[in-house]
This record gives sequence, C-alpha cells and structure tokens, in this order.
Amino acid sequence: MREALDSLPAQRPPTARDWARLSRRWHDALQERIDALVELRDTTSGCIGCGCLSTSSCPIYNPGDERGAEGPGARRWPAGLRDG
Repeated sequence: MREALDSLPAQRPPTARDWARLSRRWHDALQERIDALVELRDTTSGCIGCGCLSTSSCPIYNPGDERGAEGPGARRWPAGLRDG
C-alpha cells in the first residue's frame, strides 16, 4: 500500500490520470492474488486433514523435509499467498 501511494506525486494533489495509473498497476497484482486464492480454495478442501501424503497426487508432499532447508513456511503454495 505504501509503495503504491508513494508513487503518487508529492508536490501536487493526485489527478485522475495519476489514480488511473495506480489502479492499472494494482489491477494485475490483485487479479494474480484473486486467482491464487481461488486455486487455494478449490484445491485444499480435499487435502486438509486427509493425511494421505500421496507422492503421486499431493501438491505439498515433501519427503524427508527437502524444503526445510529453504526456511520456514509454505514453499509450494503460490508466492502471493505465502507472503501474506
């Protein structure tokens, strides 16, 4: 939010053109986040609590904690959702 608002001119009130530019920049980022949330919604209902850990169908299967070396948190969820 701060980055977006900081892109507005500081020396004058923002114009309609300034707001339109900001809106266009936000549109793609918001759509990516919406798409990631829809995917998460549609794929986790069969996953949460199932306990199967299927190596052939589970998108978050992590044998031997291979992803643990990359740091804490989810590593296979879409980036926009991992980052909050």
